[in-house]
Amino acid sequence: MKQGVIMKKLFLSIIATMFFISTASAVELILPVKPGGGTHRTGMKIQAALADSQGIKAELKFTGSCKVAEKMWNDATGETIMLANASLWATGCNLGTNIKDNEYVVLVKAMEHAICRASDNPTLTLDKFLNPSISKIVGSSYTLVNSMKSILEDTGNKSSKVVNFGNSRKLKVAATTKDADYWYMTVADGHRMKNLTCIATVGSGAGGQHGPLLKDVAPNVKVPVAMNADMIIVKNSNRTDELRKMFGNAVKDKNYVAWLKASGLIDVSNYSREQFLSLIPGFRATWTK
Repeated sequence: MKQGVIMKKLFLSIIATMFFISTASAVELILPVKPGGGTHRTGMKIQAALADSQGIKAELKFTGSCKVAEKMWNDATGETIMLANASLWATGCNLGTNIKDNEYVVLVKAMEHAICRASDNPTLTLDKFLNPSISKIVGSSYTLVNSMKSILEDTGNKSSKVVNFGNSRKLKVAATTKDADYWYMTVADGHRMKNLTCIATVGSGAGGQHGPLLKDVAPNVKVPVAMNADMIIVKNSNRTDELRKMFGNAVKDKNYVAWLKASGLIDVSNYSREQFLSLIPGFRATWTK
């Protein structure tokens, strides 16, 4: 009888250990987008960093849209881990806003944006972009349309037009054509595209500067210092500290950091919360609870 109790306890211990290993060595990360584009690329880099540095397998799941992800988040009753992209807030999706302290896991990256033009057309200068008497077409991803409309409005460019080309991947494809005069994209994408020359940086230059800072040449433009950031959030979890350590180590992985630097993205792994909030003032109301 006594031996039977011991065996039962041992069996339960083994099951508990197996459960711990399985949960610690695998994680599901939900992305609020369709496959393709910058958020997907970020998810894959985190996936690789988790595998390379900690042997953790991350499965990426796609909701297809941020609105669907927001509803999933609001309705979730079990552990739900998501990669929230703040640029999607401009589309009316609020995923990642008003998060509680125990729902915040880690900052993944921050990025600034650039105004670019075709490298073979040097006549498309920054002065012409800012000149309200010259009508122009600006190509943008769907997350940045409102931001560019605001820039054009602040510079008096009432006759100019912003064209939405979809996600960042589709925008890069469009930017190989002559369908727009200027292109508004992340510094990272503008830097990688050999057929483009970026003529102004919309931000602080923390992720690399291409041309003058827009705020210096057009101080009337009301844009935040940095435009976007990604963060990992979790809901209904009893292991938030474990997840913070797991993903915190991932964003400090040498290959992940090398990718950030090579892409012109901002490495925020060593930023304090206040340092990061100083880059993106719009987050302050959400993240200082």
